[in-house]
Amino acid sequence: MNGDNQACPLCNPKPEDILFDTHNFYIMASKSTSDIIIIPKKHYSAMADIPNEINLEFDELRMLIRKVLNVDFSDCVFYEHTGGDHAKVFIGHGEGHGHAHFHFSPKGYELLQKIPDTHIREVDSWNDLIASRRNGEQYLYIEDNVNKKYVIMIDDVRHILEEGK
Repeated sequence: MNGDNQACPLCNPKPEDILFDTHNFYIMASKSTSDIIIIPKKHYSAMADIPNEINLEFDELRMLIRKVLNVDFSDCVFYEHTGGDHAKVFIGHGEGHGHAHFHFSPKGYELLQKIPDTHIREVDSWNDLIASRRNGEQYLYIEDNVNKKYVIMIDDVRHILEEGK
């Protein structure tokens, strides 16, 4: 057991569920979707909360998985959602364990098309998300298959998406 929350299934995944691991991260297949997920071994509530000293390792893993998936799946979407219950509004499912994880979806979710343009903010880098996160506010972060990056603050759009269900 490597994680710091003994009750959290992502802090302490079963060895057979791990596809690959590094010093600070596990790579696993999601059990609820066809996504590949990067999971920090330590318990963080959001990927934007991971310490700067492991961001380079996270960036390298993201780029490696992007390169592999884009060979066969040109419409990949890469995303992170905070707040498991709020995630259901965006993607129809969500985990309640509160452990940060980053999705790589070969299915090409049409996440951005569900949200009015006025609530979508394009950012230049992952660091822009970290800098703009307001006091633990819940967010949806999306990278498309050509590496454009977007941030949607959940409180800004939750009511719009719930009405459209």
